[in-house]
Amino acid sequence: MAGNLIEAGYSFEDEAGSGGWEADETCPVAFFVGSGAARSGAAGLSVELAPGEWAQHFSGEVPVRGQKQLTLSAWARADGKLTASLGIEFRASGGTDVGAVTAWANLDGAGSFTVGTLTSTVPPGFDSARAVLRARAGTDGSGAELTVDDVALIAGGGDGTQSMAQVSVAEYTLYPLGSPASSAFLHKAGRTFVTALRLHGAADEDGSLPLALGVSAGDKGIEIAAGDAGGGRPESVATVGAGAQAGAGGGYRTHAADFERSGVTSLLTGKGLDLVRWKFSLPVELRGVVVNGGLEISAQQPAGGSLFLQLNFRDERQEAGNLAHAARNAERAGTIGDCLATWQRLLDEYPFEEGLVAEAEAARGRLVSAGMAELAALERRLERARFFGLADLFRRFSLAAQEIAKTYAGSEVELAAERLLDTVNGDLALLDSERDAGEQGRLREILTVLEGNEADDMAAALRLYMEEQYGEAE
Repeated sequence: MAGNLIEAGYSFEDEAGSGGWEADETCPVAFFVGSGAARSGAAGLSVELAPGEWAQHFSGEVPVRGQKQLTLSAWARADGKLTASLGIEFRASGGTDVGAVTAWANLDGAGSFTVGTLTSTVPPGFDSARAVLRARAGTDGSGAELTVDDVALIAGGGDGTQSMAQVSVAEYTLYPLGSPASSAFLHKAGRTFVTALRLHGAADEDGSLPLALGVSAGDKGIEIAAGDAGGGRPESVATVGAGAQAGAGGGYRTHAADFERSGVTSLLTGKGLDLVRWKFSLPVELRGVVVNGGLEISAQQPAGGSLFLQLNFRDERQEAGNLAHAARNAERAGTIGDCLATWQRLLDEYPFEEGLVAEAEAARGRLVSAGMAELAALERRLERARFFGLADLFRRFSLAAQEIAKTYAGSEVELAAERLLDTVNGDLALLDSERDAGEQGRLREILTVLEGNEADDMAAALRLYMEEQYGEAE
C-alpha cells in the first residue's frame, strides 16, 4: 500500500520474522510466521489458541511526529470462537514520563480474510507508533485460530471509523481513542494529565479489550461511562501523574503513591490549577500503584457506576474560602467545636485549594493538640485525687471533662473527653458505694444500741431514715 509506514515485514514474507515484529512475552502463546497463513505472497502471521488463551504481537516503531491522524489496516481470518483486535500504540520518546496509550478496533474475518481498519487521532506529545495485533479465545469450545496478513499503517484518515471527536472543558482536552473509543488521553496546555484511561469488565481475564467509552462534556468536567458493559462490573484503569488524595466514607485522606482504599467516592490528583477530581457515582474499591514514574489507578465500580472527571473548581474554591473565613471567625469567638467542624467540612467536601487544605490541617492539629493537653492535665489531677479518695474532687473533675467535651464538640477531643468522663464517673460511683457501705454499718451499730436500751421511738426513727436512704434498715 502506498505510504505504508511499516516498510518491512508488513506482509510477513520472511519466515524469520523480519521487519521488527515481536511477540508480547507476557502472553501465554505467541503469533508465528507460516506459509499456510498467507492472504498474499508466500507467508502470513497466525496464532493457535486453547480456550481462554491470548496472544499479542507488535510491529516495529515508526516515527509519527507532526502527523494528526493514522490509519491502520490488516486482513484477518478467524476460525473458532475468539475476540480479535487491531491497535495503534502511541509512544513518547526519551525525556518524558508519559506512558504508552493504545487505540483499538475489533477485527472480524470469521471464516475468510476480511480487512479491518482503524483510524485514530495522534495524541499530542507522542512521536512514534506501532501496530498491535491481539487475539483471545473464548473460555468454552475447542480453541481458535487467527491469521493476519498485509498490515498497513499510513498517515492521514482512511475509510475506517474514526475515534469520536475530542472533548474540551476549560483548558483540558480529552482525546478518545479507538473505533469505537475504548481508551482516552487527557491533555492540558502541552502537558499530559492522564495517559491511558479505559474501562473494562472486572471479570475479564488479562488480554481482553477495554469496554467502549461513552464521553460527554459538562460545565465542570467530563462524564465517562462504559458504553457496553455486557452486564459485568466495569473497572476504571488510568495512568496519571503521581500523588493522590482520596475522599471516602471516612472523610478526607492523603496517600503515598501506592495505596488501597475501599468505599471511595472521590479522588484528587495534581494540585493548584492542575487539579483533577475523579468523582465516582457509586463507592469504589480504589488502588494506586506507581508504574514507570506514573500512577496507575484502578477502581472497581458497582454495576451502573460512572466516572466524572471534574476539571473546573471555581464554585468549590469559593465555598472553600467561605468555610475558611467561618472557621477563623469561630476560633476568634472561642467556639472551638464549630471551628473544628468547619475546617473538617472543608477537608471532606472542598479540599480544592492547597493553601486552605494546609491551613485547615494545621489549625485542626493545633486545636486538637490543645484539647488533648487539657485532658492530659485533668488525668494527672485525677491520679492525685484517687490517692486521697475525695468524692467532691471527682465531681469537679466530672464537670471539667464535660466542659472540655462541650468545647471540642464533634472532634476526636470530645470522644477522648467522654472516655475520661466514663472513668471519672466510674471512680465516683465506687467511692460513693464504699462510703455508703461504711455509713450503713455505722448506723446499724447505733440501731443495735438504741434497741438494747429500749429507746423505741429513736430506733423507729433511725430505721425509717435507713429505709429512705438505703432501702433497708438491717
